[in-house]
Amino acid sequence: MEYRVIIIDDDVQDSILIKNEIEHIYMDGITFYVQCVTDKQFMNEMFEVENPVFFDLYVIDIDMPYRNGVCISNEIRKVKPNAKIYLSSNHDDLILQFGIDGFIRKANLKHDVPMMLYRFLQSMKATRKYVYAYNGEVQSIDYQDVMYIEVCDNDANIITQKNKTGFRERKTLKQFEKIFQQPDFIRISKRYIVNLYNVDMLSNGTFKMKNGVSLKIPKNNLEKIRRAYITYCLRR
Repeated sequence: MEYRVIIIDDDVQDSILIKNEIEHIYMDGITFYVQCVTDKQFMNEMFEVENPVFFDLYVIDIDMPYRNGVCISNEIRKVKPNAKIYLSSNHDDLILQFGIDGFIRKANLKHDVPMMLYRFLQSMKATRKYVYAYNGEVQSIDYQDVMYIEVCDNDANIITQKNKTGFRERKTLKQFEKIFQQPDFIRISKRYIVNLYNVDMLSNGTFKMKNGVSLKIPKNNLEKIRRAYITYCLRR
């Protein structure tokens, strides 16, 4: 999964420090593409134009000479109401009243940047949907609702919290691996891709799912899956 991040700050050195912190954090299956601009560059070259450029995550300095961070945040929200916006500051107590997603302290980047990325990814998971066609109509499923995906003849069957019998899609598991990616989803065998969010427990080489289904993990894959599951649980 790839996400586009923009850092808006009139201080180039501060932008580079935040960019480095983001890029130094390793998350399996997650890539952040980070761009740094000043407040004036963003407003004049990327936003107040005929086709504005949008990003998945905005990190905006609150104190800037051309346009302050609160003002820029409000402008972004007018055209992208669900934008994920974090303000950055040298202060600890100025941000929460402004109704944005959060803030990072420039004096504490090593703590605040990982927490920002974690919260951002959690919020993205809550809004991610798988879109498909069924009986001529477009339908969608929240990623978190997917329990697991299983091979079914030449198709794949998607089992959800609301639909225990699932529904078929004319795709292979390899195709679904590109859609439902780690760290939330993992292929445990030739037959199954599992949503780790909906695993109740791992016991005796078997995933006990929240819908009561047990999925056996092949012995030759067990240690790899066990490590991935532990890592996932520690990140939650």
